Amino acid sequence: MSTDERVLDLLQRWEELRQRGNELSAEELCADCPELREEVARRLHQLRGLGQLLSPARDPRPTLPAPPADGASPDPERLDRYRIVARLGAGTYGVVYKAYDPEAQRPVAIKVPHRHRVGSAADADAYLAEARTLARLDHPGIVPLYDLGRTADGLCYLVSKFVEGTDLQARLAQGRPPVAEAADLVAQVARALHHAHQRGLVHRDVKPANILLDAT
Repeated sequence: MSTDERVLDLLQRWEELRQRGNELSAEELCADCPELREEVARRLHQLRGLGQLLSPARDPRPTLPAPPADGASPDPERLDRYRIVARLGAGTYGVVYKAYDPEAQRPVAIKVPHRHRVGSAADADAYLAEARTLARLDHPGIVPLYDLGRTADGLCYLVSKFVEGTDLQARLAQGRPPVAEAADLVAQVARALHHAHQRGLVHRDVKPANILLDAT
């Protein structure tokens, strides 16, 4: 068994004991393998720092805010060539739809900012310029951007891959994941964010509801 596998086994044991109300220190956990104590202590420190992220959501039920008060329809039937299928969710910045692309013959996700968020031509240009930077990202942990555009009446939109699955908030509502699974997930998110940061993009809204978990 490799050193990493031994450490993961110890972390799994720590999590099992912690759930029973008996949280061991790194020294106690590594009593029979002191050579692993430093690495186990480092990883335990990281895991404890993830407490808020790994805690179950208090209310996993999604809530959709009221449509923006600018009179725009929150659920158009089409956006250019894309046919709107369903409203997936909404927030203070915009609305996300599931749509169908008849050209590529595949489902897509479309994000549309509220009109009051992109209220001028300059705002729209800045929004789409940032989207073009996003489109250049190529990482397995980042949902690829397929298309972007602006409708005849000035509405901006971004078209990305439709991820069949759930999100981390819904997953946490089912209970805490095992330590090894949680650590792997956090590592994947960190690598994706690092990839974006190296290319000048900052997410600004990293939270469980924005971390998608595909069904595979």
